[in-house]
Amino acid sequence: HPMTVEKIEQGPNQVIIWLSIENQSETGYFCADKNIYVMDALTNKKYKLIQSKGIPVCPENHYFQSVGEILTFQLIFPRFGSGTKYINLIEECQANCFTIKGIILDPGLNKEIDLGYHNYLTGKPELSLAVFQQSIKNYPDYPFGILYFNLIQLFAEKNDSGSAKNFYRQLVNSKFQDKNEVISRLKQQAYYTRLIF
Repeated sequence: HPMTVEKIEQGPNQVIIWLSIENQSETGYFCADKNIYVMDALTNKKYKLIQSKGIPVCPENHYFQSVGEILTFQLIFPRFGSGTKYINLIEECQANCFTIKGIILDPGLNKEIDLGYHNYLTGKPELSLAVFQQSIKNYPDYPFGILYFNLIQLFAEKNDSGSAKNFYRQLVNSKFQDKNEVISRLKQQAYYTRLIF
């Protein structure tokens, strides 16, 4: 079931993460394990789930009525440390657990990424390239490789194999937490062989 982070509300004592999940099965069901935590992606500090709303706690289940039905629910955590900018949301359970890596709390980086995607979707790939390259410079502590994925895609689209290979090498040699996942996504692209030869 595709899961989306809808919004994050940070209050004085707690943080509420609003999520939605879309049913993809005729017999779909879903629950949230009580062992869910947020991990600060830079410090690895964990914040354990206080409460959930709108979703049953496993082994109780929410049974979807139809394919495409969307369930929105809330997960409530203690207030994060003041320097927390990037988080992972992790459900620790026996089977069918979810993990969402690379949630960005920093409003500046979120704005830049939104601008990069907006430029691309409105037919301005050169501006999109410039934004993502600047984001890498502006946020050197961002511990995920998605910006590199975006740049490799954009350079491949404009047939700039040299630049695409350069960012691919940087990705391969990085310590990004999602490096393996990003490389797996790149391997599914038609241009992948141009990155390695």
